[in-house]
Amino acid sequence: MKKGDSHTCAIKEDGSLWCWGYNGSGQIGDGTYADKTTPVQIMPSGVSAVALGHSHTCAIKQDGSLWCWGRNSYGQLGDGTNTDKNTPVQIMSSGVSAVALGTYHTCAVKQDGSLWCWGANYYGQLGDGTNTGKNAPVPIIPSGVVSVALGDHTCAIKQDGSLWCWGRNDSGQLGDGTNTDKNAPVQIMSSGVVAVSLGGAHTCAVKQDGSLWCWGNNYSGQLGDGTAWRESPTYIMNLGSGGSAPYIVKISGEFEQISGKKIREQGKFGCSSANFAYSFIYLMLPVFILFALRKFKPKSNK
Repeated sequence: MKKGDSHTCAIKEDGSLWCWGYNGSGQIGDGTYADKTTPVQIMPSGVSAVALGHSHTCAIKQDGSLWCWGRNSYGQLGDGTNTDKNTPVQIMSSGVSAVALGTYHTCAVKQDGSLWCWGANYYGQLGDGTNTGKNAPVPIIPSGVVSVALGDHTCAIKQDGSLWCWGRNDSGQLGDGTNTDKNAPVQIMSSGVVAVSLGGAHTCAVKQDGSLWCWGNNYSGQLGDGTAWRESPTYIMNLGSGGSAPYIVKISGEFEQISGKKIREQGKFGCSSANFAYSFIYLMLPVFILFALRKFKPKSNK
């Protein structure tokens, strides 16, 4: 079962796909824009995987074809248009092994190991060397990719265990030691990575030895290292002995609507400019009151 911002989809044992929830952009895929409070069948059979974004949905069928629907204002469906679709539209006819959806962009891994992305690209999250959105799939990495994860940034794991990331980086979520957005893949770890998960402004990866590494914004302690801010991978804990351990790490993307710069300033200095103003007023209020009382104190009658 997968959930998006306000909708949910599930695949049954018979390969049928069912979705429900908010449907304002057609992300349920039942041909309407009306919300559904109970599961509705979208595809009767043959579905092997489903992924949900903020307000669009994609499914892979057993024949390797990729189908997407829902909001398409940034071209995130990949059908060559920017028009919302309330029923599944075929994007790739065969060869798709994995798909991942971000807020407004989509990436797919094909069986030959090539990575393709499309949709919004204002942070360089597509990775094609530009910041121009694409409404159809464009090749990003020609071979060797085994998995991909999306937020407002993108990370991919290659067959050699190396981790590559690109896109939004105002909170150091790419892990390359900077706060500069990147519009092409940058190597973050050279080997040993088996899993990666992305939040709105932080990232975590698991290595073959079971070690968990995280980086990016830490305004609520989401990195788990007891500190504030990390722009490169930081060891957090060991999840197991390695080998066949079932590494499952999930990250919330709720930070997406918050300014990383403002949060970083608050984390570094302990208060935001707004908090400073409130504190100043609170501390000075008694002085103002005393001054007013002295100035307007009525004269005594002689």
